[in-house]
Amino acid sequence: MWFNKLKEIADKNGYASDMKAYKANPENFKGNVSDVAEVVRIAVTGRANTPDLWTIVHIMGEEQMKERISRFL
Repeated sequence: MWFNKLKEIADKNGYASDMKAYKANPENFKGNVSDVAEVVRIAVTGRANTPDLWTIVHIMGEEQMKERISRFL
């Protein structure tokens, strides 16, 4: 479910949520959903390289995650 939310964010902001569509026509998009996930990862953890984001968010908890994203924005 959380990855579907990232896909929605990608679609709303001109990024491809479907990797096949992105690979077929990358010039039609700003980037892809993995780019969106990386921004979220950096906002939440402060780092580009981390263990899997889903696990981090579940350990951290929703409130702390939202707080960090708000500060990032």
